[in-house]
Amino acid sequence: MAITNRPHAVMLAFPAQGHIKPMMHFSKILSARGFYITFVNTEYIKEKMFKSGSSSHSMADFRFETIPDGLPPHHGRMNQLAELCESITNNCPPHFEELIDRLREMADVPPLTCIVYNGIMSWAQKTAERVGVPGVSFRTPSACGFNIYFSGPLLIEKGYFPLKAAFSEIQIRVSMATTNRLSILR
Repeated sequence: MAITNRPHAVMLAFPAQGHIKPMMHFSKILSARGFYITFVNTEYIKEKMFKSGSSSHSMADFRFETIPDGLPPHHGRMNQLAELCESITNNCPPHFEELIDRLREMADVPPLTCIVYNGIMSWAQKTAERVGVPGVSFRTPSACGFNIYFSGPLLIEKGYFPLKAAFSEIQIRVSMATTNRLSILR
């Protein structure tokens, strides 16, 4: 298939391991189905991958691009996630837009088909809308994490959150709720 005839997905991953790996796995699946992939992450993550010996450049049909996260090189990003999130929200959008504009002008890159972004980086949806392609929010939490998000409203509705009771009282309530659910299965 000629490179210009292929669908082209730009994948924007949040710069943390639990986000990069699922986005990379999804990228590989899309690539196996004919997509040209541009995988975007921060300069800091690229440098970290290079130092660790990870060779992202050996993947055929993948283009790897970076944008700055706005933090100095020696910032403790993974220990100060609130600062990382704020910096990404404030600094990445204009750099991402510039990258998208550059990609759209490159003759050796297929036309942009969609932007798949980590759900935390929802500002990428505006870029997708601006260039007239679908934007897809890709959520990367584990099944356990998804269950917590999904169950949150129910836990609040049932009065388990916010925590008002002593820990032992909460354990009793949760234990009783679990026992009640299990009795339904019998």
